Amino acid sequence: MQVLDSRRLTGLNLLSDRAGAVVDVKLGPDERPEELVSAWSAAVDELLSALRWPRRERWTRHWSGGVTLLLDAPLDALYATTEVNEWALARAQGQAPPVEEAARAIERSIEEERNEAMLELQSAAAERDVPFVWDDDFVSIGMGRRSVTWATAELPQTDEVAWSELGAIPVVYITGTNGKTTSTRMTTRILQAAGMTPGCTSSDGVVIDGAEIERGDWTGPGAARRVLRHEDVDVAVLETARGGILRRGLVLERCDAALITNIADDHLGDYGVLTVEDMAQAKGLVCRAVRPGGRRVLNADDPHLARLGRTEGAPVAWFSATADHPWLEEHIAAGGDAWVLDTGYLTRCHKGARTPIVEARALPSSYGGTALHNITNALGAAALTDALGVPVEAIRSGLLQFGESLADNPGRCQLTERNGVKLLLDFGHNPHGVRAILTMARGLLRDLPESRLWVSLGQAGDRSDHDLISLSEAVFDAAPDAISLREVVGYERGRAPREVAHIMREKLESLGQSPASIFLHDGELPSIREALDWAQPGDLVAHLVHIQRDAVSEVLEAWAPTD
Repeated sequence: MQVLDSRRLTGLNLLSDRAGAVVDVKLGPDERPEELVSAWSAAVDELLSALRWPRRERWTRHWSGGVTLLLDAPLDALYATTEVNEWALARAQGQAPPVEEAARAIERSIEEERNEAMLELQSAAAERDVPFVWDDDFVSIGMGRRSVTWATAELPQTDEVAWSELGAIPVVYITGTNGKTTSTRMTTRILQAAGMTPGCTSSDGVVIDGAEIERGDWTGPGAARRVLRHEDVDVAVLETARGGILRRGLVLERCDAALITNIADDHLGDYGVLTVEDMAQAKGLVCRAVRPGGRRVLNADDPHLARLGRTEGAPVAWFSATADHPWLEEHIAAGGDAWVLDTGYLTRCHKGARTPIVEARALPSSYGGTALHNITNALGAAALTDALGVPVEAIRSGLLQFGESLADNPGRCQLTERNGVKLLLDFGHNPHGVRAILTMARGLLRDLPESRLWVSLGQAGDRSDHDLISLSEAVFDAAPDAISLREVVGYERGRAPREVAHIMREKLESLGQSPASIFLHDGELPSIREALDWAQPGDLVAHLVHIQRDAVSEVLEAWAPTD
């Protein structure tokens, strides 16, 4: 038995609807999960008795080769409860210290962590149906403009809180494998067009009403709390990544709507999430948070989401770029909500009526209709904001504005031109995302038979050989004239120098890619420089897994082709 991770879950999670302490355990080939669960549970009861704690509810999740064990805990005893979990697992192996010794140590942790004032505020907020948001440092009642925040160590008495001034604001979760950040930005632009002040989290940072206040990958609970506590925000758009969902759970157990863009093979292997089906279940957690009168906004073209939408939960508003699903037509005919691409228009389907809203190729982000993935993202953002009651005029206006400037969607599907050469910069980093962006690239060259395609990409070293081979296949299928395989500097993660590139080159050559057309580079800048040396007017350079934005931009600005 190997303990892979022991941590706190601070809210709604895969196993329960509240906080607790969790451990992920990998089992040996001869170890039976049922025996471990039984021994762990008995040991938990033994230690709880020694602590004079009441019995705690517990949950288990079995996965291939292991098991996840969750023990319920009050908010002011989560660290102590992780110690209970860890002792119980050691006890199950016969390696734990005596229960009396463990209890004395954990009692000290309990006293250090105890915060009765926080629990009283949590209970009072629940009685009044007012949102409660907490972490180790701060406690908030209400959200955004209707919130107040205190330091965790300086909490008021419940009768000192101005409860009538506090309450909820509209909140949406956005998740999926690809398109999350673009969908978040589109949604934010629509809400601004409707006169609202959105706060959003994304893998690029925290943005309040269009102004960046934090830069970096902010898709976890900390980012969500930052938005929910901001005094200017009247609607929260929370991009929520797999890591935050699995590490900590959701900050809020209730939201007004949730959008899932798609589900694909990416980031498998952590926290017992081993298959695409597991990932669909993990990302589907945001749908469990949707209030009964809200909407689950799901991609009808994704088979995993098509199945998820048929499970019990809030009503579904579908979106589809194909709209050829018989069951979707039945949903629309029965008065269900959907946004579909119909005869080239983003079309709203509501109460049996179909209303064309905006021509797809008129959207700046669609690049004349070639970026089908961005048309799909626009459909999802439209369905999500429609679910919040945003007027159709604002949805149309927001989508027609989005993409007019490259600053609207930095690092995602950015098409520009320098000296007659088209440059397509994108974060695409998995087969699903790479196929989408290279389909767009081929669409841009469809009527230019003399033009050539250069593709540059790399991958982090913690991806499996299977992932790298699948990525190579996605690139080869785009029939590029030249390929740059490069190191993603700082993300080697245990791989030898150029090991990732060599695996991908071997696969590309086995598929039939000419060895002379494959170049190896040690970073983005050497790659983009050689691409510019190679390119001629009319060619297209697709530069993927684009991270070094400022440095690449400087190279492009300074580029003057030589004769």
